[in-house]
Amino acid sequence: MGKQKKTWKYATMKRMLSLRDQRLKEKDRLKPKKKKK
Repeated sequence: MGKQKKTWKYATMKRMLSLRDQRLKEKDRLKPKKKKK
């Protein structure tokens, strides 16, 4: 299950980056919208 969770997290991050554009990475760091369990 651990591996699956990692893959899911990676995919989610990739999707978020794609939506916000990779050029906004720095701005993303200022206001991270990550869901912590």
